[in-house]
Amino acid sequence: MNKTHLSIPINQDQICNLLQYIENNEEEDVRKTIFSRLGYECFYCRSRTQWIDQYKGNLQDFMDSINNQHNSKYWEKLSLSDDERQIIVTGKEVDGCACSYSAGKNPPLSLCNYCCKSFQQELFSYLLGRPVNVTITESFLLGNKRCSTIINIG
Repeated sequence: MNKTHLSIPINQDQICNLLQYIENNEEEDVRKTIFSRLGYECFYCRSRTQWIDQYKGNLQDFMDSINNQHNSKYWEKLSLSDDERQIIVTGKEVDGCACSYSAGKNPPLSLCNYCCKSFQQELFSYLLGRPVNVTITESFLLGNKRCSTIINIG
């Protein structure tokens, strides 16, 4: 006897509502844990390692691909601080958040504060082969016209 597996497609509204519930009803440490993991999974589940592998260990080539070849939908430019301990990521001006989970009236600010931060920590740590710490300096969801960060190289 053949069995048929019926699968219900992912419902974006359901996920957005769940994330909003977490944002509004959970303590800060719980929100940080859940949304940070969401950013981690975004990096690895979307196979971003395949993209970064071509630049792994070569920050200058990565920066050139963004700055000279304009290979990013999201970033306008990357630059190094004078002491080369920080990467300044300047986002392009936007009219909305890049994350599909930000859909709705009041998207969770934890998408910026933890999810995006974690995503970029994974990306730049993977690229550089060492830990980094990310500081969100501008964010559309936090009221800015672009999403920019500072990557502190550990």
